[in-house]
Amino acid sequence: MNEFASLAASSSFTPAIVSLCAGLTATLFAVALATLRPTRRQRVSTRVAGIRAASLPYASATSPFQDRRISTIPIVEALFRGRNWTVQTRDALARAGVPLRVGEYLALRALAITGGTAVGIVLANRAGGDAASGVLFPSIGAAIGFFTPSFVVSRRLRHRHAMIETQLVELCDIMASMLRSGYGYAQALTQTAAEVGAPLSLELRRLLDTVRLGGDIDEALDDLNNRLQSRDFDMVASAIAIQRRSGGNLAEILEGVASTIRQRQSFHREVRAITSKERFSAMFVASFPIAIIIVLTLMARETYGLLFTDPVGRLILGIALTLDAIGFFIIHKLVRIEV
Repeated sequence: MNEFASLAASSSFTPAIVSLCAGLTATLFAVALATLRPTRRQRVSTRVAGIRAASLPYASATSPFQDRRISTIPIVEALFRGRNWTVQTRDALARAGVPLRVGEYLALRALAITGGTAVGIVLANRAGGDAASGVLFPSIGAAIGFFTPSFVVSRRLRHRHAMIETQLVELCDIMASMLRSGYGYAQALTQTAAEVGAPLSLELRRLLDTVRLGGDIDEALDDLNNRLQSRDFDMVASAIAIQRRSGGNLAEILEGVASTIRQRQSFHREVRAITSKERFSAMFVASFPIAIIIVLTLMARETYGLLFTDPVGRLILGIALTLDAIGFFIIHKLVRIEV
């Protein structure tokens, strides 16, 4: 703390922080002014969406418990409401199960950028405070702060999606058993929501609450299907919708869907087992050069430390890390097989 306070009191550190805060304030103010007035295309799209919603009596009742506000602050709500990227961000947060509004997520992201930039400035001062370090380290810190929240949300979304995929077989089995016991499909769905665990149970309860408040079951299923974005749940929703329209034995249909999902998941596990060697190779290719650089720098700081202190060494190091990242993403893309 004493070292950080001395750095903050130095003449080279304080103006940088002041300039950073002023730049962030000016950028946010410019973005707010740019988004204050919707474009003509956005105004037309809003009117068309309103006309379509007016012709569908259940369209506005499919998500009665979802907070559609961007922020509780009126000016923030007025500035960012109706933007495509706010809708996409809100949908991503909902699918990931993150209980944040878009405005709160943006504030968290801005805080992460500011914190990453501040850490970069501290590291730049510790590295010598030259012009190259003063630009490189804060830029890297700002980039890390910018991408970290979206990375966390994406990782949580993938984890939640994988958990729901594994619960769909249990959903079909329990619901088919309830239907064979004489339950109606609505009662079976209610009992299934009580039996399965989170996060699928939360989504099913949300669907049931929507129907209890007057929403149409088909509209609610479509809304849930769009939110989950699961091909397996698409089969479940399609089976329920087809049975409602044309009749048939829903229990047998769900058992067939459960068998199909089991086969797909089994094949997916086999593919992951076969490609495990290549995925490990991708991680090894990416981490081995970095580990070698760290070890050699610790062993011979006078020689390999030039990679971090000399401008030419930094350029070489940047090119090497870029090529390393390209190699990792190429191998990762090659072994990624959609099932």
